[in-house]
Amino acid sequence: MEPKTIQSSSDSDLAVSSDELVPSSKSFPDETVGGSSLPKRQKVEEEEDDKESSDVSVAELMEAGKELTPKAATPFDPDEDEGYQRLLKKVTDSEGFDLDEDPPMEYIFAGFRLVRVHLHNPYHAGHARIVRSCIDFAIKKQSERLTYVDTVSANVMVEVGHIYFITFRARDSSSQVKTYQAEVSSGLWDEMDVKIFREKKP
Repeated sequence: MEPKTIQSSSDSDLAVSSDELVPSSKSFPDETVGGSSLPKRQKVEEEEDDKESSDVSVAELMEAGKELTPKAATPFDPDEDEGYQRLLKKVTDSEGFDLDEDPPMEYIFAGFRLVRVHLHNPYHAGHARIVRSCIDFAIKKQSERLTYVDTVSANVMVEVGHIYFITFRARDSSSQVKTYQAEVSSGLWDEMDVKIFREKKP
């Protein structure tokens, strides 16, 4: 067979046999290993990679996990929390009637049991109905004739039943509208008891 001449960039003639242009099937021997037909060299490289990845120790993995694990939050201490103490003083000084914000959940979990009744919120509709019943009951217990006008605010504390701290407006016998406060307990069987009834202090 006559040799073919290939022109290179240096214009020199190289005599290459046409047989040398086609790679021999023996240059990259195939072996079927583990059910797959891959060149032996490639299979060995993959096995070495797997071995390197399995060399990571359990201790190293645990150490890496510590960096990803969030640190535990500092436990809530109501005695040290200024917001808790401020809200507690406000409620204590007003005997439960002044609560103009919803206490955060951590306050509730720490024992702050008084919460607001959102009178116009559908989810508080049951409490709103009880509040109105408590007002009517408290008014009937008074010697002075009063006519209900509207409810200003209401807070509730869960005891054996509920205790409502209600601020409302009513018209007295002289047709003057005044603001009153009533603490009314509502038991498990709907029995009620008026603990406080007074005109709100200015």
